[in-house]
Amino acid sequence: MRTTLTIDDALLRQLRQKALDTGKTFKQVVHDTLQAGLSQAAAAKREPCRCPSFSMGQPRWPVNLDKALALAAELEDEEIVAKMRKASLPQPPEWRGACAERAPPGPHIPVMQYPAST
Repeated sequence: MRTTLTIDDALLRQLRQKALDTGKTFKQVVHDTLQAGLSQAAAAKREPCRCPSFSMGQPRWPVNLDKALALAAELEDEEIVAKMRKASLPQPPEWRGACAERAPPGPHIPVMQYPAST
C-alpha cells in the first residue's frame, strides 16, 4: 500500500543512515522500524503493580476505624487547642523583649524592669 509520510529531517537522516548501514532499502527500514515500535508498545502493556498488605493488629485504644477521618480531625483539633493554650500562657519577661515594660502588672505576668539605655 502506498502512503505519504511527513518525517522530521533528523529522523529522516537516521533512517537513511540505517538503510546504508544495513544494506536494506529505505522503504524496508521504515517498515521494520515501525513494526518494531508497534510490537514494543504492545509488549509494554503489563499487569498493574500489586502491593501486598499486612495486618497491623488491633489499635491500642477503642476506636472505630470506619470513621478514621473524623478521628484525624478530632486529634488535629486537640493539637490546635494545645498550641493555643501554650501560646496564651505567660512567658518569661526575657522572651517579651521591649514589650515587658508595657505589660500590665499582675500575679500571673511577671514584669522585668530594664535599665534605661544611654
